[in-house]
Amino acid sequence: MTHRAFKQDVRDRMARTGEKYTEARRAVEEIEAAPPADVYKPTWGDPYYFVDPYDHTPYGPYGNVLAYADETDGTYEVLLTADGDGIEWETLAGKTQIVTAILEHRLGVQPTQDLIDEFLMNIASAWKDGYQPTVFVGQIRASLDV
Repeated sequence: MTHRAFKQDVRDRMARTGEKYTEARRAVEEIEAAPPADVYKPTWGDPYYFVDPYDHTPYGPYGNVLAYADETDGTYEVLLTADGDGIEWETLAGKTQIVTAILEHRLGVQPTQDLIDEFLMNIASAWKDGYQPTVFVGQIRASLDV
């Protein structure tokens, strides 16, 4: 390859890289310009669902509990409990398990797959690794109309 051909090859690669950079930059600008997601601000006494860890080691198991609480009337109901990592919210399967239990408790019947998917997109997608998820009943009402 001659010096001239090498130079042209470098120019071609730079042009392709520049196009990719421009496309990526446009996508980032679109995301930054998008309106912020609606943030639910709970009121005092708003009932909620939450995951609570427990640890009885070395005398017993560790794990998580998915529960419902309404502090205005003292209600506390356990929906799911599992030793070890039986309840987890970092994976889609774990989120789906939690969402199904919450919706089943809320509706009193098995939820449809469309409703589960909508919950996963609108609420569960904001759950962060390392933080136990908390979902307020008002948040479910506002996002899903249930």
